[in-house]
Amino acid sequence: MARFKFHLEPVLRQRQAKEEAAEQALYMAHSEHNMRLAVLENTKNRLEQSLAAHERVGIDVFEEMQLSFYRESLSEKIITQAEDVGKAAVAVEERRKKAVQARQDRQVIEKLKDKHLDNYRRAEEAREQKLVDEMALYSHFRAGK
Repeated sequence: MARFKFHLEPVLRQRQAKEEAAEQALYMAHSEHNMRLAVLENTKNRLEQSLAAHERVGIDVFEEMQLSFYRESLSEKIITQAEDVGKAAVAVEERRKKAVQARQDRQVIEKLKDKHLDNYRRAEEAREQKLVDEMALYSHFRAGK
């Protein structure tokens, strides 16, 4: 019996590699998003701590002015970091779409391979059945002589 050979096997391997690369890019985008989100949360916590420092008794005018500048700086950082988190979320969604598309592309070729394999198996079974029928017919004629 001849061995099954799928003529699009190189295409399937290429699609698998493309899918793996897309999943890796998605993972990296998730990591970037999570890192940016952690930085944003850290900045928000520092702003809250600076606001709590305002409630202390005995702060002079110079310290109050520095705290005000510090809070303003943190507020600006929060705005830019929130924008970065939004951009990272968009990048994650784009990478997710590419990963899904790469998975679908691979699955198309795999379904085609499965169809070809089923056709191959049916053809092999038909050949084997034909051979068995011929042998049975031959033995029947031989026994009749």
